[in-house]
Amino acid sequence: MLSLTPPAVAAPRPASTDSAAARAGQAQERLEAAELDRFWTTGRLRSAAPDGRISSRSSPDGVAPSTAVNAGVEMVGAFFWIDARGKVGYCAATVVESPHRNLIIGSETCMGTAGNRRRVAFVPGYQDGRKPWGLFPVKFEHSRATGDQGKGQARPRVAIAQVGPNTNGVQVQDAVGGVELVTDAPYQRRDVRFVGYQGQGPRRYECTGRTTGFTDAGPGRAASLLRLPCEGHPEASGGPLLVPGAKGQVGATGIAADWPGTGNDAAVYGIGFGREVRALYDRAVRIAGPRSSPAPAAPLPESSSPAPGSPSPKRQAPWLRSTPVPPTPRVEADPDPAALDAYWTPERMLNAQPTEDSRHVGRDTPPDPPLRRELMAPSKPFNGIPVVGTFFYTGRGNDHFCGGTVVKSQHRNIVISAGHCLDDGDAKKNLSFVPQYHDGQKPHGLFGIRPGRIYIDQRYYDKGHKAGADLDFAFVQLTARKDGKQVQDVVGGVDLVTNAPYDQPKVRLIGYPGDAPKPLDCTSNTSKFTSSDSKVPGSFLRIACDGYKAGTSGGPFLIPRPNNQLGVIGVIGGYYTGGKTPNVSFSSYFDNDVTKLFNAAVSSAPPAGRTLLGKAQTWQHAYSMASGYFVTDPASDDEYMDLIVQWDDGEVSLYRGAGERGNVFDKEIRLASPGSVWQHAREITGGDFTGGEAEDLIVRWKDGELTLYPDVDERGFHGEIQLQKPNDLWENAHAITAGRYATSSRRNDLIVRWSDGEVSLYADVSASGLGTEHMLLKPNDLWKHAHEIAAGDYTGNDNHDLMVRWSDGEATVYPDLTVNGFRGEYQLKAPNSTWTHAKVVTAGDYTENPWPDDLIIRWSDGEVSLHIDVDSKLHGERTLVAPPR
Repeated sequence: MLSLTPPAVAAPRPASTDSAAARAGQAQERLEAAELDRFWTTGRLRSAAPDGRISSRSSPDGVAPSTAVNAGVEMVGAFFWIDARGKVGYCAATVVESPHRNLIIGSETCMGTAGNRRRVAFVPGYQDGRKPWGLFPVKFEHSRATGDQGKGQARPRVAIAQVGPNTNGVQVQDAVGGVELVTDAPYQRRDVRFVGYQGQGPRRYECTGRTTGFTDAGPGRAASLLRLPCEGHPEASGGPLLVPGAKGQVGATGIAADWPGTGNDAAVYGIGFGREVRALYDRAVRIAGPRSSPAPAAPLPESSSPAPGSPSPKRQAPWLRSTPVPPTPRVEADPDPAALDAYWTPERMLNAQPTEDSRHVGRDTPPDPPLRRELMAPSKPFNGIPVVGTFFYTGRGNDHFCGGTVVKSQHRNIVISAGHCLDDGDAKKNLSFVPQYHDGQKPHGLFGIRPGRIYIDQRYYDKGHKAGADLDFAFVQLTARKDGKQVQDVVGGVDLVTNAPYDQPKVRLIGYPGDAPKPLDCTSNTSKFTSSDSKVPGSFLRIACDGYKAGTSGGPFLIPRPNNQLGVIGVIGGYYTGGKTPNVSFSSYFDNDVTKLFNAAVSSAPPAGRTLLGKAQTWQHAYSMASGYFVTDPASDDEYMDLIVQWDDGEVSLYRGAGERGNVFDKEIRLASPGSVWQHAREITGGDFTGGEAEDLIVRWKDGELTLYPDVDERGFHGEIQLQKPNDLWENAHAITAGRYATSSRRNDLIVRWSDGEVSLYADVSASGLGTEHMLLKPNDLWKHAHEIAAGDYTGNDNHDLMVRWSDGEATVYPDLTVNGFRGEYQLKAPNSTWTHAKVVTAGDYTENPWPDDLIIRWSDGEVSLHIDVDSKLHGERTLVAPPR
């Protein structure tokens, strides 16, 4: 395998010269969407009146009954606006499939006058004041066209408009799918389905029947139209006439026209799509331009990733499916309380473990010495009190818990906890709250958590658990119990007390230790503690109560209030996430920041969160990743590695590293556009092969070519150097990674795992070539199962180490590799099913210490996680992209 045979002559592949430009305005788009989303309240949507009346004429026979549409065909929605006189109006529009996933089609009468209207927005699947998939701002309309099948004057027209992403940064087609544009279809056709809106509100309905041609020769309005007998009272123009598309999915052959009628509303008249509409669509696609979510492309073989380019579920939809399978809903339905209640059996709750990143203390942890005048109080187990309970959730296949307390609020559904318990809340499944939990029991039932309603200070996300320790608190909106009652109506609540004195004489501390079935109760005095650790700044509430080990995070600091009530002045969290020892606990101080966050939770304001990287549905298409110091304009004086992502459609993105304080990444830059030559890249790795200002990228291509891109930075690629011509040998390089393994101080040594199990190390790779090859392992069956490899400095010695993810889910590290071979092995993870889903792995310097010992993992469902400071163990996992729910 080590000798090259002359390669077959291959057609030259042009080098990618796409220059990157940051996605300027992406954050602004989301802010605009959020503002528009707040404006279009349920009441305002329900007040909308139809734009125009669909043509309606008598139908002597074959009239199809109309029925209400409550689900399905979510790509059909309502187009809302306010005119110069303040009138709220609407018409129907439909998402049409497009490369950039951001176009809707409708009637020019409605959409073509959008420039004279304000607050223009599109709501797919709109029904009864609800925005089930979010709201999408309308950007502009792309001229207008007739339907081609109209002949004569004053013909009805079609308009196509671009819409921006919703508040989550999701394009409309990614949210609900789109219809195929079907042009030049015959007038006479069976099983044509019309979906439209009617009445003030409006309400959605449909009917299915046979279309025929109709010529209206009235004065000034000669036109040939599609006619569908349809019972009912359609009022808003723009609804689609749906047929099976050529690709086996939903197609649209026309739209309902706002065309004068003289009959009894027993038929719908529409514009058929022809050549002019196709030309209008092509122009709209050119103008719309690419957006943030990579579009699926042609399949890429030979990868541990899911088949790249495989269409999203909506694209595989059967004709006229009754229920869509959208990947990213803007507003999720509340969880089923009965299902949650059935899931959390006594056995599950009793076996749940403390939340990750909880206080790491145990029986053998040496106690903190008491402060002067500090009472070291004993704790005792008890059955709890109704207002204090436990959050339970499932994460990475295991069940966990953390404490929480019901706080009095206007809507009677707010619970307070620690920020570190819930800062990855979207990644937690089966998230539920059990008041007064003890001994596997649910004495007051169980309450779900409203999706997207976990409130944490944005600065806590930005700074991380240590630097943001003085902001370690969170509020959560609960859903009603399965009998419809709110939590405060069932168990009561405590007062939220802010800006209280640090020194309190009788404070009650309640917490749930991980090794006991009952909570602990303790009463002691509190004092002020100011951290001397510059990495964990701030002043905290301190209390000395014995036995508060891992699991007690989120438990309340309670003080007596008038009329036998209780108030909460803190929760266990902050200063090493609640305490370094079991006998002293800490809380972030409750000041005006807590009040602001509480008010946001009560008013259902959009919560903060990690948004730059987007959604898991997008990251399912991340084909390869590479770490390196690429940008020349770093986010801070503390330089962090950046992440290059090759998407399966040929787009290449660069994410600028910003450390934990900057939420790991703070900027996204496009290096190559979708559809580029990068669709043919099979493996990428970052390293310092040329010694320039920025680090470099090595790429193994589909045809076996190996190329080096020197000094990749935020301005793009700067030339291409061919290390290997296209050849059969390098087609079998199934994994590559770069590190420091030979004599150089740079990361310029390349490890290759070949398809036959051989492992090679190329020392001192440079622009001049691959350097010297060293065989680390001969061909063997074992290493055929090494699916992912990642070079990093996990052990802290001079040479780098190699992390391997095996086919059975085992993860191992080979420390201090040299050109002479392997020097031992230790296990990070025993074989397990979870890690078989770790599809793409890279190691880099993404956090405080300056070594490349942080692992970024892209999982099969699109979740992206970060393991910080990996050594002989995998430490706390941080979710960068939450898994789909």
